[in-house]
Amino acid sequence: MEDQGVSLSKVIRDQQGDLEARAAATVVVAAVGPLPVALLVLSDAVKAESADVLRVLQERGMECWMITGDSRRVATALAQRLGLPLSRVVAEATPAIKVHMIQQLRQQHSTTQHAHAHRTGLLKQLKHWWLWRREQQKCPCVAMVGDGINDSPALAEADVGIAIGAGADIAAQSADMILMKDSLTDVLVALDISTRAYHRMVWNFIWAYGYNACAIPLAAGLLYPATHSLLPPWIAAVAMAGSSVSVVGSSLLLKLYKPDKDIRRICKAQSDGSDRHNSV
Repeated sequence: MEDQGVSLSKVIRDQQGDLEARAAATVVVAAVGPLPVALLVLSDAVKAESADVLRVLQERGMECWMITGDSRRVATALAQRLGLPLSRVVAEATPAIKVHMIQQLRQQHSTTQHAHAHRTGLLKQLKHWWLWRREQQKCPCVAMVGDGINDSPALAEADVGIAIGAGADIAAQSADMILMKDSLTDVLVALDISTRAYHRMVWNFIWAYGYNACAIPLAAGLLYPATHSLLPPWIAAVAMAGSSVSVVGSSLLLKLYKPDKDIRRICKAQSDGSDRHNSV
């Protein structure tokens, strides 16, 4: 405004700051010529489930940050409303700052890798791999949830970019995961499903490895010296098909997924609030 020759008095600045703090919204000054005539409050409605989703994420041991392009006063008011520590709030962030924060969070908690001397022997190599794997698991995975154009660079930079389905198309194109509904509760669902899918893949690998480790020697005639008979081909074919069918059936058990009680409670509160709003 001052660049355009509009002078803002202390009263107007105080009113602007007070509105931003109380309404948690961006306040824009409208002027006619050199005279300010109005204060316009621009805001996006905070999703009803936001506070509950953040609380559940923090209870699960996840470190939640808010990186926003809004002013410091607006970001502070939103953080207090959502129960987010002010130390984890970054305000007035440009797309470049958001990308830098993703990189900084990744480096801040990364485990320093130590060089190990070359070892010989299978057991020592397995022990070396296991220690290296444990160090790798300590390194955090940084996920970014966003829906705007300014979020797209950070979504691409994060280890896991999660875009809200109702957001900008460019954000969806930059993300690794797209939530079909305009609800933050699906972030919890996506994390639960991905965790269960990973555990299911590990179980399928162990099962398939054990199954084949036992079946292949039998098909090769392990019991022939004792029984003097080989495994009939049709039994070998059925056993081979059984390996694939069992793994597929195990994977299909993911369709039985049901959200846990925390997610169901948030969805119920969201549904009750929507019903009350519609009745009004």
